[in-house]
Amino acid sequence: MESTIVVSSDESTTKITEADRPLVLPTASGLDRTFACIGSAVLPRVKDAQTKQAARGTTLHRFVQVAREKNRADALAEIDDDDLRAQAAAIDLDSLPLGAESEVALAYNPMTGEAKRLDIGQREYPESADWFYGTADLIGVANDTVYVDDMKTGRAVVAARDGWQLRFLAVAAARYMGASAARVSFRYLNSDGTWRQDSAEFDGFDLDSFADDLKKLYLRIHAAYRAYLAGVMPDFATGSHCTYCKSQPVCPAQTSIVRAFIPSLGELVTKLEAMTPQQRGQAYENFKVAEGLMETADKAFRALAAQEEIPLSNGKILKEVYSQRYKANSGAALFIANTYNVETLAACSDVKLTGMDPSIKSKLEQAGLIEAVPFKQLRAVKPKEKK
Repeated sequence: MESTIVVSSDESTTKITEADRPLVLPTASGLDRTFACIGSAVLPRVKDAQTKQAARGTTLHRFVQVAREKNRADALAEIDDDDLRAQAAAIDLDSLPLGAESEVALAYNPMTGEAKRLDIGQREYPESADWFYGTADLIGVANDTVYVDDMKTGRAVVAARDGWQLRFLAVAAARYMGASAARVSFRYLNSDGTWRQDSAEFDGFDLDSFADDLKKLYLRIHAAYRAYLAGVMPDFATGSHCTYCKSQPVCPAQTSIVRAFIPSLGELVTKLEAMTPQQRGQAYENFKVAEGLMETADKAFRALAAQEEIPLSNGKILKEVYSQRYKANSGAALFIANTYNVETLAACSDVKLTGMDPSIKSKLEQAGLIEAVPFKQLRAVKPKEKK
């Protein structure tokens, strides 16, 4: 469920000009968000430190590329983190399509229909108001059909048929390679190194329809940007697409959500109890957006406090304080086993399943040494179908 929030021009801040901040079109990974909320393509984008999950995805993507272009040993040697190296070592590379090329960056101009390939590294796209950019993790062509795979290291968010990241890559790849059809897939990496796949096929009519939608989106973005320069805020839609939006810290819709919560925290439970289930669902989605914004604010305060002390009203100051945590390094286990015995080592440590070799984990399961520990958590899941 999504709610649309229209922000009037009198809530806009300092007026900007095109010279101050020229328009930059979103990349393929941001297209779903842009279709849902045109404001995300217009507001300034705030660069943030890469999350641990994003860093994991980047590392594993790089491993697959190097392993396929060179060899597995060289790819593993690039990874410093022991857990990530173990996860990469378990990845099944043999099931990936033979002949497909890795990490191919594409550009597509929706007004002219022109597509081209970019010679760039690490997805460092040029800034442009005319071209959409995106990178195919795996790409190939056969029998007038392009094959595009995007590898994911997290949970599924959107189906392959509906995701605009794959739709864009299908259009750009087909136009660039002169193909008339496309087969696209999301490949999700399982914990044991295998892949699960969600695929879709697009014919020429589908590709033409997607190209037309991209052209309409391009025109909407430019119109919203011109209005924004004139002091008129675009429409904003809040929802799950807000999670990784780089405009969150400056988005008026996010500010409105936070303001709606803060003045009435004392009455919050009473208000929630009086809501319908649908209203509670919307309130929860707004809460998650506000929670994400608070995390972003926390990171900003940490960065500012690292530069200079921030005085607080109670006479204290907010500053970056250094402390230490101690942990035994990777050689500690061997030292205890050699100095004492294996029983002493077992009494000193817990075995972590994260990053464990799948064959070892399998033998632990067969020996009955892995147990499931139940716990409760709040998660968004699909409802069971009624019989």
